[in-house]
Amino acid sequence: MSKNKEVLKNIGLSILYKPIGILISLALVPLTIKYLGNTSYGLWATILSIISWINYFDIGIGNGLRNHLAREITVKNYKDSREYIMTAYGSVTFISIIILIALTVLFKIFNWNSIFNIDSYTNQELFFIMLVNLVFIVMNFVLKIVATIYYSLQKSSTVGLIQILNQLFNLIGIYSLYRMEYANSLLGISVVYGLGMVLSNIIFTLILFIKNRELVPKFKDFKYDKVKSLSGLGIKFFIIQIAAMIIFTTDNMIITKLLGPEEVTPYNITFKVFSIIIMLHGIIIAPLWSAITKAYAEKDVEWIKRTLKKLKGVQLFILLLIFGISLNFNTIITVWIGDKFVIPITLIINFAVYTFLVTLSNIYATFLNGMGELKLSYWISIFSALINIPLSIYFVKVFQLGTTGVIIATNICLLIGVITGFFQEKYYIGGGRKKR
Repeated sequence: MSKNKEVLKNIGLSILYKPIGILISLALVPLTIKYLGNTSYGLWATILSIISWINYFDIGIGNGLRNHLAREITVKNYKDSREYIMTAYGSVTFISIIILIALTVLFKIFNWNSIFNIDSYTNQELFFIMLVNLVFIVMNFVLKIVATIYYSLQKSSTVGLIQILNQLFNLIGIYSLYRMEYANSLLGISVVYGLGMVLSNIIFTLILFIKNRELVPKFKDFKYDKVKSLSGLGIKFFIIQIAAMIIFTTDNMIITKLLGPEEVTPYNITFKVFSIIIMLHGIIIAPLWSAITKAYAEKDVEWIKRTLKKLKGVQLFILLLIFGISLNFNTIITVWIGDKFVIPITLIINFAVYTFLVTLSNIYATFLNGMGELKLSYWISIFSALINIPLSIYFVKVFQLGTTGVIIATNICLLIGVITGFFQEKYYIGGGRKKR
């Protein structure tokens, strides 16, 4: 009952918070397009995709911390909790310094005009823009550990508040740039986004440790043995994260390189519309990872079974939402942004499929991640990552499918994960092996 109570509490709070975040996110897109223009917006979306890759390079420490911390907090072992928190902060800070130094050197070497397939900016301008984004994302790389701690405390709804504050900072900042007529500045928007990330995480880190003083770590709480403990499970999470990065964040880069940055804009707009469903689904999914970790530690397999059954029932509602958005897609675009964007029907259909597959795969991923059962997921993620980019290029260049070819490749990779997730569920809790 306590697990259900915590999950329902977080879902209830998220239902209050999430629509606010969605509305701000939706407001940001037309404002940003109006401020930057179509081509620069496509370039900005690609830059965000590339720079976000850094978030995946914590060698799985964040997700390792989430599982370990959830278990220690369950038994009120605050000493080990503080040690896990300090070890995570110390390890990720070290990694972030290495990343900053290494990528600064590489960024200086890269020919950004060739990478982005654009000549309206000089290579030096693009380097400086990338460097500014790099500095901010590396800072946030450390600060975003606060979200992992909130998840471990089964306060996933608070993570939604962090995101809202971040988006609010972005909205105010971009609107201010637009009003000041500081036109088409990728540098300006980079600073706005960077400050939004950093400030929102700093604010909620202070709130976290003021309210939970028993979790405040000291430098002496850093333990080398816990680095191994975090990265032991974490390394599998890390490989899965890298695979997810390749599958979910390379599309804009592929489109930019093969078709030009202007083609990213309609693709990104279509993604933003359907991502509303994924975000709504996330309200239900977000609290469950740590709850499943707790249930598995308590050997409450029946609770996990019941929860999965309910989640699959929600998929019927998800299908109705996908169908409704698909039928009214052009109307939604016209009301939201204007009628200047023509989205191919094939792109809409494939994003509808993508949305269903993502929500279903998130169910299986949450279940397996919470239990720490990653053996098959580890290998499937590697296989999917290896075929994703070649498939995308093949569909674009050989079949001339344009941006639709890119999302088809992603859907194939997601389908593999969904099928194997179904069989893993049967194996782990459906009687395929002896229960713990």
